[in-house]
Amino acid sequence: MRQELREPRRYMALLRVVAEGRASLYEAAVAAGIDPRTVHRYFEILEELDIVDLRRPLGFRRGTRVFFRDDYYRFWFTYVLPNRHALELGRGLSRIAEHVLRTVDSYAAQTFQRIVGDHLQELYMLGASPIEPLRYGLWWHWGGETDIVVINPGESASFLEVKWGDLSLDEARRTARRLRAKVSYTGLQERVNHYVVIARSIPGLSEPVMSIGEGSIAVDFSEIFWGLLKAAEDRGPRE
Repeated sequence: MRQELREPRRYMALLRVVAEGRASLYEAAVAAGIDPRTVHRYFEILEELDIVDLRRPLGFRRGTRVFFRDDYYRFWFTYVLPNRHALELGRGLSRIAEHVLRTVDSYAAQTFQRIVGDHLQELYMLGASPIEPLRYGLWWHWGGETDIVVINPGESASFLEVKWGDLSLDEARRTARRLRAKVSYTGLQERVNHYVVIARSIPGLSEPVMSIGEGSIAVDFSEIFWGLLKAAEDRGPRE
């Protein structure tokens, strides 16, 4: 990155604060000591390099957030760079390992959500997402957020909650009820609405994709994983 970018320290500072959880452009600019009026251009260049994604909440033109696209950079700025000196000296390794183990599920949850978002077409082909993803995205506003929203305007909408965890059937149903209540604030509902809970595994399901009542669907990702890969292979490379 140092060879490809001018002012690499500024880009490094921005990526570090994004890894710390500052997702809005303004928050990242202030934390990195960069003029908020110019920070968008820095992130545009990082997006051109496929290091980050800039996204706006579905249905809004403002409120851009920054997400890592490249998992190598995300891991480096989350775990390696903050501990680089100690790692190079071989000190405090047990403390660093404890920190990684304590936070790795939260770290993996974000990666899992991105994987699901990247394979909405395959999930639709497998029946795990009821609507073809012609219009989709994330949604957040005033502290509330929904992982993924898929819309067929004027007809139907699917709201997806993605969980990096092992849920019981009762937990999946409770998650679906909370999702149903949460999306009432989005303003994105259509005439027909679906509520989809996708978890790493849901051992209580009798089928990998199963209706759990009230327009809700539960998906055991571990059971559809190989089918997802096959669907992606059959679909061919993305443009």
